Amino acid sequence: MISQCPQCKNKLQFTSGQHEKIQEALDKLQPGQVIKMECPHCKSPIELKRETAPETKDAFDLFPDLIPTDSVEEETSQEQPPTDNEITEQHSQPAGMIPPPPVPPDISWLKTGVLDEKKVQSPDDATVLILMPDGEEKKAIADAFKRLDYRIEYADTLAETMEKMMSATFAGMVLHTGFESVPLGESRIHNHMKWLPMPKRRNIYYVLIGPDLQTLYDLEALTLSANLVINEKDMGDINKILRKGMQDYRNLFNPFLEAISD
Repeated sequence: MISQCPQCKNKLQFTSGQHEKIQEALDKLQPGQVIKMECPHCKSPIELKRETAPETKDAFDLFPDLIPTDSVEEETSQEQPPTDNEITEQHSQPAGMIPPPPVPPDISWLKTGVLDEKKVQSPDDATVLILMPDGEEKKAIADAFKRLDYRIEYADTLAETMEKMMSATFAGMVLHTGFESVPLGESRIHNHMKWLPMPKRRNIYYVLIGPDLQTLYDLEALTLSANLVINEKDMGDINKILRKGMQDYRNLFNPFLEAISD
């Protein structure tokens, strides 16, 4: 049972209010879960763990040596006891629980920042297949790839798309999530890309565009087996977005691609 800090060995003392805070935190735990608090003396983390069934209601049935010290004289210690905020429940996740994902990146720099304009070299005779409804966004993405010296091809139907993908090799593909008028998870084109053999897939720069995507959010792109995701509301900055996405991709993967080509 805990009566002193495992690190500095100083005695732990708590007020009734702190006792109630610990009790409230422990009541929410299942067996095997922990909460962490900071030692008021050495600031090291101390874990409190519920070892008994959840119906045990008193924290001091679990840790009888943690006795409230309202009546303890102040001269027993010059250190201040931990505040309520120092007893955190953020660390009470059970082992194996997946932490929340990182938040999408701040892309406010697209409006005010300047991107390094170093050349993004396209592969020789590289072609990008663009699968989007007709409109300004389709023209914008095509122009952005043309500025990087890519050739452009289009397809208007699912059948035409699949024929092109089976008969030609593309260096890039752009798919709007509404191209097939079905949820992305049911898209034949998207699922075809997801299951391409890796020797072919790794040479295709796959861009997804849609109203529900988070621009330049690498974790979302990874989850969707894409290389770049773009929210359609950010298409006005497509040149910066595409250049940034391709620079990041090549910085990450070019050493690997060069190694396996040796």
